[in-house]
Amino acid sequence: MIDLHAHILPGLDDGSPDMDTSLRMLTIAEEEGVTDIAATTHFIPATWTQPADAVRKALDEFRARIDKESFSIRVTAVHEIHAGAGIVERLKKDEVLPYDTKCRYILLEMPHALVPAWMNQLVTELIQADITPIIAHPERNRDIKRAPKIVYDLVERGCLMQITAASVLGKTGSTAKKIVETLLKHQLVHAIGSDAHDDEKRPPKLAEAWDQILEWTDENTVKSIFETNPRGILNSQDLGIPRPLPFSADDESYTLGHKIRRLFT
Repeated sequence: MIDLHAHILPGLDDGSPDMDTSLRMLTIAEEEGVTDIAATTHFIPATWTQPADAVRKALDEFRARIDKESFSIRVTAVHEIHAGAGIVERLKKDEVLPYDTKCRYILLEMPHALVPAWMNQLVTELIQADITPIIAHPERNRDIKRAPKIVYDLVERGCLMQITAASVLGKTGSTAKKIVETLLKHQLVHAIGSDAHDDEKRPPKLAEAWDQILEWTDENTVKSIFETNPRGILNSQDLGIPRPLPFSADDESYTLGHKIRRLFT
């Protein structure tokens, strides 16, 4: 399994606070059967803005400790980039890190409360620059919970979707779990991450999510989400992404408020 989203580098953001925590997280991941981890670091202007060089330095120090401790997991580094203006320029200036050496894939985080009105414009700018945005944890976004068809539209524009393992298991709420089921039903899930931040409350666990998704789908789908697509992303490869399946009216919302409003419109 490949974990494309884990805040495991120590002391860079709200993830692992120190090397000991990072090593405990790595131990958990290895026990889960994870072979590769993309060590994510938030890049949010005015909040967390660790530059690419600082993240690379932290990665080198972490890898040196991994080698010393004889871990077998391979670790790379990527920024979890907050959606906003100037991303293409930041990538060109090597201020933020993509997933791969050819800068074909980036991890993009939307605001938790909404899908911004300018999101389509941002996606167009990225796609025109041959950069594929991978949207982090769409199932946790409030607007998407109200209208999951938004994800279909974003994928049609060229985005990929990365769900969080905890959401698969209902640990981020029952609505988020239902959204994951719906996205899988419509072939709108392309990768997964633990979004781990520590070794206790938010550990880097994926195995149980593998089993749950296998119950909902099939072995080929699970392997594509946990292994094939993530490997292709890290290696700058084209992905064999299936076309998303269109939404029906019954698929469009799961929040009670929205359902009630539909009764009166």
